[in-house]
Amino acid sequence: MDDIRLVVADKQELGVFADFLEEDAGERFTDSTVAVGALLPKENSLIPAGIIIGDFVDDIIELKWLYVDKSLRRRGIGRNLLYFYMDMAARISDCRGVMAVLPENKPDLIDFFDAMSFVLFEAAGRRQYAARLSEMKMPPAKSGSFNECIHRLPDISQDYLRSFEKNIMNSQQDLSLGVPFPILPKDFSDESLVYLNGRTIDAILLLKNTRVVLDDGKRADGFDIAWLYGSSKNVVALAAVLGAAKTNLRKRFGEDVPITFTTLNDSSVDLGEKLFPGHRFSTFDVAYFPFEDE
Repeated sequence: MDDIRLVVADKQELGVFADFLEEDAGERFTDSTVAVGALLPKENSLIPAGIIIGDFVDDIIELKWLYVDKSLRRRGIGRNLLYFYMDMAARISDCRGVMAVLPENKPDLIDFFDAMSFVLFEAAGRRQYAARLSEMKMPPAKSGSFNECIHRLPDISQDYLRSFEKNIMNSQQDLSLGVPFPILPKDFSDESLVYLNGRTIDAILLLKNTRVVLDDGKRADGFDIAWLYGSSKNVVALAAVLGAAKTNLRKRFGEDVPITFTTLNDSSVDLGEKLFPGHRFSTFDVAYFPFEDE
């Protein structure tokens, strides 16, 4: 489209494209985030038409979000956004390419990146499970002193959370962070739990409210496990948090409440298999466009 206008958007300008974004897009926007918005002239003003967002990680820009207004699709807006974004990324001296992780249940999106000459391959260590609470195999809630250590996320001191984040970032552990830091309780469900050992967080379960499509095709309100962490120095802490979460969710929402969990690496795949033994999962493809032969 000749009349489309593409603009680099900063965090303060995201509000213009709010209808196209997830609620926590502002919290996910960091110093390494690059966003480009599409605007279309209408009468005497400009209206938002689409947006693309990515993060510069190491020497790659990973696309996290691409959305075009439903009423304006099939008009080349997505293609123009991606071309502009790739050209801008190619001008960054340290950037070797652009990539995106695509769910298998979005074949149109996979076809789009294929048509844009991206290389497609299966994403190792990436799965998404969707099941009802009754189908999850979680350890039973612990009693006694364990219960005294488990707290709701909103009740945890911000100082404890900041100290926990600092320790995580300074550790030598190979962790895949499924959520941005700082962890803000308002960004997560009140059902999120923390195992507090004195002033030290030994385990954390971050849940988000979401809408889930299950195997029967029905959509229902449920919870997404946004991030799970357990300290290697306290191997019982994560099991205790999971057990307490299952008990709490069953009491408040029943056995049929849907739960989703997306793995990020091989270790979280192992955890996924333990939580959802024998359960069907969705996989992901990686779309990658290198700026030079590697």
